Amino acid sequence: MNGQVGNVHLMQKLNRLKVLSCIRKNPYIVRPAVAEQTGLSLASITNIVSFLIEKGLVVETGFENAERIGRKAVLLKFCPSEHNLICVSISQSRISVSLTDLDGKILQTKDFDFSEQSAKEALLKIKSGISALIAEVDPSKLLGIGIAVSALVLSDGTLAVSSKMRWDKTDLKGELEKEFNKPVFVTDSSVARAHYCNEFVSGENIRSMLFVDLVDGVGAVHFYEGHLNRSVIGEIGHTTVEKDGDECFCGNRGCLEIMCSLERAGEQYKKSGKGKSIDDVIKGYESGEKTAVALLNRAGEYLGIGMANAVNVLNPDAVIINAGQYQGCTAVLDVAIDEARRRIFSALSDGIEFKTAEISDSMMIEGMAQNLCECIFDINFDGEIF
Repeated sequence: MNGQVGNVHLMQKLNRLKVLSCIRKNPYIVRPAVAEQTGLSLASITNIVSFLIEKGLVVETGFENAERIGRKAVLLKFCPSEHNLICVSISQSRISVSLTDLDGKILQTKDFDFSEQSAKEALLKIKSGISALIAEVDPSKLLGIGIAVSALVLSDGTLAVSSKMRWDKTDLKGELEKEFNKPVFVTDSSVARAHYCNEFVSGENIRSMLFVDLVDGVGAVHFYEGHLNRSVIGEIGHTTVEKDGDECFCGNRGCLEIMCSLERAGEQYKKSGKGKSIDDVIKGYESGEKTAVALLNRAGEYLGIGMANAVNVLNPDAVIINAGQYQGCTAVLDVAIDEARRRIFSALSDGIEFKTAEISDSMMIEGMAQNLCECIFDINFDGEIF
């Protein structure tokens, strides 16, 4: 008997999540269309939608614009404002803790300066920020906490390594779930930015998207048919593009991340006696100074090699490059794209669209919220959001 009750409860949860997902992805949809897309009966849809409205996850919003006789169907829309998320962004210089709605609209933010500090010190600041924001809302309305950090994140949410910040095997998920008794999802910052691009930048008719992130290194994220490809860990920054190249933060040599970095170009420019900083090499590049042009073109070529390697494995329709460290020198990205096109299989090259983007911090928070909702409203999530 208990098994039967458990199975009924599970099926009820799966159907509710199926309907909620359909409404989230299809704003202003009517109940018959939800029934058609989910394969559930109209009676089941009516019951489930009533439940979701009661929980504040769905709202009715006007009537369909249909030229037909009879009563017009009521439009349904996902409601992001009745519940909250907390999105934590960790970079080399700052920790930002934001309270958002389910669409990623920022309601409040707590910022902390952060540089060359340990994971333990970071955790104390994160807990402080989360505690302050939770005090401002009804805790029952908080569905989850998302952490975005530039690091290799294992499937259990543990940070395997963050070479830039020198963190190793840090269990942010376990620590925060124990402290706040809310589901915590940890992801690479590049994934959060890629979610934003998948939703708002990639465009229609893009079946396979490769997102290349140039913030805090070089990361890659793959979306296929609108869904994150979680089997791709995206650490292309630590693939080798020069056998005996410079030593990387990770301990290897010749990694893409170090060979294409502006820091490396700036250091080489300084050694040549032409300037003292990254800004100097960028100014030199823009003015056509030969050493600066050679250094940054070489950095762009390395980046192009790395992108071509990823393209030849994943075969995307579009490559979106978040300018990141190259925002002040986007001409180098043109060099990288040209180099990538030369190295991509000719059968693939013509059909690939390259785009550049500049994903702001607020855009990344929206992407974090998208990712967090995908995790919380996933049928495989073993928590009980209802």
